[in-house]
Formats: sequence, C-alpha cells, structure tokens
Amino acid sequence: MDEDSLDAKKEVTILSSQVVDGGLLVTKEGWWLDGDVTFTPEIAHGMALCSVVNRLLQKHSVLAVDLQKASIVWKVPVGGWFHTDPVSPLAHEDLLYVGTADGTVVCLRQQTGETVWKQMVCPGPQDGRTLAPLTIADSHLLVGTFAGEMVALDVTTGEERWRFSHDEERQGGFIATRPVIWRGSVVYCTWIPRRGCARVHCVKLDGSQELWWIDVGGAADDPHASPLLVGDVLFLPGQDGYVRGLDLTTRELDSLTEYEHPVHTPVTLGGVLYWRSNQDHAMNGHEVHSCTGLYLDCLLDLQTDHPEPYELSVHDGRVYCPSGPWLYVIEPCPAEGVPTEYHIRKYQSMRQSMDLDLEVPDYFTTGLAHDGDLFCAGTADSTLLIGRLPSFSPAEESHSR
Repeated sequence: MDEDSLDAKKEVTILSSQVVDGGLLVTKEGWWLDGDVTFTPEIAHGMALCSVVNRLLQKHSVLAVDLQKASIVWKVPVGGWFHTDPVSPLAHEDLLYVGTADGTVVCLRQQTGETVWKQMVCPGPQDGRTLAPLTIADSHLLVGTFAGEMVALDVTTGEERWRFSHDEERQGGFIATRPVIWRGSVVYCTWIPRRGCARVHCVKLDGSQELWWIDVGGAADDPHASPLLVGDVLFLPGQDGYVRGLDLTTRELDSLTEYEHPVHTPVTLGGVLYWRSNQDHAMNGHEVHSCTGLYLDCLLDLQTDHPEPYELSVHDGRVYCPSGPWLYVIEPCPAEGVPTEYHIRKYQSMRQSMDLDLEVPDYFTTGLAHDGDLFCAGTADSTLLIGRLPSFSPAEESHSR
C-alpha cells in the first residue's frame, strides 16, 4: 500500500501541527455588525441571514447581507437576549422564521425584513423558551418549547394548528434541538435536567397521537447537538461523550462511540459520519455503514487545538471545520464511499486590527455557510466574514496519511 494511503478500517490521528498551511483565504469583505453572529448563517436567494446579538444592550436582531455585493440589505430587531444565544432564522420560500427569548416566533419577509406575523408560543418568565432550531413540514412550522411541548404553526399566518404536551409521567423536560420528519411523523428529543438524560419522542405529524418514546441517555441538551437522520437511523450526539444510533423502525439503541467530552454537529459525506468533539478539540470521522455492533469504525481523528465553533459543514465533496484562527478543509478521497486517504489543509484570514497598525487573524465563532464558491461566517470581533472558498489542491501538495 502507498504510504500516503490508509487502511479504511484503521484510525488516522492527525495533529494540527501536521496539517499543511494553505496560506490566506481570499477575503471579499468583513462587515462589523454591532453584535455577534451566534450560529452559522442561513443562505437563501444569494443572501446570508443571521441572528445577531448585542450582549451589552441585550438585543436580538436579524440581518440580511447580499453576498455578491457584500452589502447589508436590511437589519431588524426581533426581541431581547437573556444569556442563551438564538439560532439563525429558517428560510422557506420568500419568508424567514426565528424564535426569540420571550417565547415568540417571528415571521419576516426575506427581501425586506418586514414583519409578516408574530406568534407567542410559550409565554412565561423563563428565558430561552423557543430558541431550538425550527423545522418546516408541509404547511406547518414545528417549534419546540422550553416546557417540552411540540407546537405546529401555520407557515403563512402563524396560527397555531396543534400543540402536543406530554402526560405527567414525561413532564419536566425541554426541547433544545431540531425536530426531524420521518415517515409521516415528527421525531424530537426532550432533555430532562433533573435526571440528566434525554428522551426521543415520535408524534404523528398532525399532533393527534404520540406513537412511542424511548430513553436515550445523555443526549440532546444543546442546539449544537441536533440529531441527524440518515435513512431510518437517528444519530444522537451527547453531552456525556457518546454518539448513539437509534433505529426508528425497531427502536433499538446502540452506543456507537465513547468519548470523555461532549460531541456536536453530526454531518455525513460519502457514507462517513463526521462530528466535533471537545476531547482534544477534535473532528472525528466514523464509517456509517459498519453500524452492525456497538461501535462504528473510526477513520479520522483530526485534532484542531481549538474547541469552537462546533458547527461543521459539507460542500462540494469536502468538509469544512472552522476552529479558532484556522479553517480546516478536509477532502476525503474518494468523496463517495469509505475514504482511503484524506487531503487536509488549513487556512487563515487576516485583517487590519481596529486598535493596532497590524494585521491579525480572524477568529471563527460560527460554521461556514456556502453559496457556490463564496462562504460567510461569524468571527469573534462581531464581524461577518465573506470570502471565497480555497480551490482544490493537487493531491501531492495536500496533507495525506
């Protein structure tokens, strides 16, 4: 076997110091936003759509940026901020939907930021009630609440169509992650702090009946740990260091991996499941198709030296992993099927410091949102960075093991 290739069943550990420095990203613009971009922006119709928080003033705004023109199209306030960061708005057709800290869902027009409707979903004194990621199913907008209820709103009018509350036996949890749609039902996790565990619930898409529920351990208490549905298997990243696989057809649950620290943001590319782990500030890749026993075969352990941001993204056959001052670009070879080698490079973006007469690296705080060869991401100095993705590098110049 060539020394630059690896056995598909053998784990490859790569340190940050071993990754080839690909130089500087081509930066198109850096917009200072008077607030922090809290999650990976949503992309729709050539615009980056972001939730922006001004922590000093405790304000939550939604912002639209034209990526080609690198200009702000509109910015509108939608609510307050109470120590829990809101996720990015959800785009659907010509509308946007975002949950706010006071329990309200706000619908905006994508092109203008005009408010179409507001709907109070879960009133009360608690903060962070509707900050979980939203999901569209047919004509319904599905939103989980801090009270552990699943609510369906009409996407056009905001009118409440149904609300599912659990019986007393299953009370005491809250919903912090994105629901998924599976075979005419909505599947979602509730996190129960007093027990330190989560449950997965399956409810009919019309909200009329709970079909089943199951305890799944220490998963799903963070929007960065939303489950990922691959076929009939729901992958559940957990705060207890496990990634679990739940077969929704049989409701069999397997602990697929074991780490010492929380895991986040599962994505798939070519039959491999990738996610971030706090252990060694790593990005890990495991073969999905080997899910026949308790553990998945580990293929890649990339140690990035920086724990955040948690979000990974997949675009054009590559995995993008922002990590502090670096953007890691991972190209599995082959892209489809189990890789026999990885080409990995890391890049920086440098901009003039506002306080000093020198260039300093941008520090990524969100994942990358992609629009063709353009990307955007939030940085630590309240800036939305817009740039061009690095071109594919020849294999012989890339880091490969």
